Amino acid sequence: MPRIDNAVSFTVEEEFAASPRDTLQEVALIGSAPTAEEPTAGFNSLSHYTDASAVADDFGEDSDVHTAAMEVFGEGTEMLRAMVLEASEHTETFGAAEATDTAQVENTPITGLEDVTVTIDDTDAEVVDVISAPPDITEAEERREESVDAPPLAALNRDTGELTTDTETSGTGTGIEITYSTLPWRDAFDELESVTVDIIDLANHRYGYHSIGDMDELGPWMDAEEVMRVQPYVNGQTFDRPEEGLALAHEVGGYAPSKWVLPMANESPTDGLGGRIAGLYSTNDVDYNIIYKSIAASVPNNTRYTRLIGDVGLSGTFEGGDEGSGPSNVLEDDGGVYATNSLTTAGIEDDYRYLDRTRRVAYAKNRAKLALQDLLRSDDRSFDQYTKTDIEQAIEEEFADAIGGRNAMFTSVGHNVPEPEDTAREERANRIWENIELLINLNEPVHRMSGTIRATL
Repeated sequence: MPRIDNAVSFTVEEEFAASPRDTLQEVALIGSAPTAEEPTAGFNSLSHYTDASAVADDFGEDSDVHTAAMEVFGEGTEMLRAMVLEASEHTETFGAAEATDTAQVENTPITGLEDVTVTIDDTDAEVVDVISAPPDITEAEERREESVDAPPLAALNRDTGELTTDTETSGTGTGIEITYSTLPWRDAFDELESVTVDIIDLANHRYGYHSIGDMDELGPWMDAEEVMRVQPYVNGQTFDRPEEGLALAHEVGGYAPSKWVLPMANESPTDGLGGRIAGLYSTNDVDYNIIYKSIAASVPNNTRYTRLIGDVGLSGTFEGGDEGSGPSNVLEDDGGVYATNSLTTAGIEDDYRYLDRTRRVAYAKNRAKLALQDLLRSDDRSFDQYTKTDIEQAIEEEFADAIGGRNAMFTSVGHNVPEPEDTAREERANRIWENIELLINLNEPVHRMSGTIRATL
């Protein structure tokens, strides 16, 4: 017999135009540390906190988790969960006995929360993270730091664990030696699944090419568990040209697309930026739409990104993505710091290109499940018209407060409950009333306005 929370299931079928309970507000912060730097709270164990000082006691005042916690609590969040994962270090050697310019590490993905070092015959190499697989050394050459006496170059894909260098080993020296770290993601998922979590934040992390292994690991789990994550990219002020930040958003955002990821291109030096934005979602209603909302972050006036913001229909811009792939919101300062949109990395052509839409559909599904779970708990039910009526009434009562009025979440919520005799024999034998449909019409927010001026003399 299934647990009661598994006794009711819904799948979501979308049909979108072109363009109280279970509030989806629970935050969990995830950090990492080498084995030798185990925090007071230990590794891989999720604990709950009601203030940032307790997080500092468990993980240290200078820890990424504490930095992120201060930002989340700064938005008024009353409680969060946090854990630090043990970063296991590995060292592997390739090409010591024969010349080579490639390597494939044994353990993947390589985490972007810890550093990677590479030497080639005892000479330190410059490591450039790439998204190509196998790694394209040309991609790394285009993005490497300029230097008069450039060291050997190593292009690394942290997701696949492949490495390509611009210098072959001699075959008689120490070869390619790579030192890297991995995180116990399965242990982390087990911890997160043991409680209610709606929002995760890789604490104080700025996303870039080094993040793709962690992103690819998190993506399927987030989709299955319906958990959102903020993805603030590296500070655009570190690039020589703003187009470099645009390319990063397109390529990194498009590498592991997800309707549960809120990307944020920025030129902000603010620490814990992902935590600050996660705090906004944890203290607002489930249909919170971040566009044009004030964000407590530092952004320079007239940022270089301004001319590249674009719009959802304009390819080659932040919001338009690269042919629709890898779109990103931008943190902008125009009399106040705000996000220019509420896009996800799912892509411009995806029905779930807006995060508030993703969350509202998940919320509707969760509320329908809760209503029918309550119905199953309240009394014995049979395959008859009485139960059919009870199902219909339970759905109607559950959504009565979410329909109608200014800025309501839904314009209407309906249902199709099959007749008792229409349930398949096999399902009746298993005591499952199948094919109950929840019909929701989303009350879509307005993001832009346009009009015509008709002038006469």
